[in-house]
Amino acid sequence: MRVALLLASVAIVAAPLAHAQENNQLATGDSDATVSATVDEATNVDATAVAGANTFAAGGGDMTLDNVQEQDGSASAEADASVGSAGGMVATTSSAVGNGLVAAGGDIEALSTQASNADNTAIARADTGYVGEGASTTAASGNVVSLSTGNADIRADLHQDSNGSVAARSFANHSGSNNDVSGQAMASANNISASGSTTTLRTNTTQTSHGEAVEGEVQLYSGWAGSATGNATANGNGLTIANQYG
Repeated sequence: MRVALLLASVAIVAAPLAHAQENNQLATGDSDATVSATVDEATNVDATAVAGANTFAAGGGDMTLDNVQEQDGSASAEADASVGSAGGMVATTSSAVGNGLVAAGGDIEALSTQASNADNTAIARADTGYVGEGASTTAASGNVVSLSTGNADIRADLHQDSNGSVAARSFANHSGSNNDVSGQAMASANNISASGSTTTLRTNTTQTSHGEAVEGEVQLYSGWAGSATGNATANGNGLTIANQYG
């Protein structure tokens, strides 16, 4: 779920099958997304903000990818909701990514270099009366790569360098709820995920994090609740390799 949220800002662009794909991206300006919702009474309220400086996604069959991404302008996403009462769900969600690469298909060969040289910040706020359920979820990352396949192979040479600060902050204040309320925040300077089923995975990865800070913060309050869950995570470098039936 966490990786999925980090990749929410990656727009899907299908790659033609069995062809080499070259991508060179440079972002020098800031990327900002802001949403603010004010509601007196509703059943459900959903406020989502997504920002990405450089994003590239490929899907289909076999592919060879050559990816270069450099972020020099900041990325920020902020979602706010002020709700008098809601019988259903009140959800505030934000995601900010400096550089994002997603590939899913057959055999994948990937050479990727990502440099995040600016700050990335995601904030989600909810201030409500009674809610049926409440969820304030946020994620921010400098560099993200996700490769996935099934009954095929992945061969990847991946380099990530993060030089800016990364912050994910979740704030939720509810008068009360008879069900579940939660706050989740994930901050990651560099994040790589390679997964498959019946797959041979060969990866060479280099991750460096030089930014001043990587911060995850959750502040959650509810007068009463069926259950309350808060989870804050911060990491400089993260690598996940998963293979089922390999």
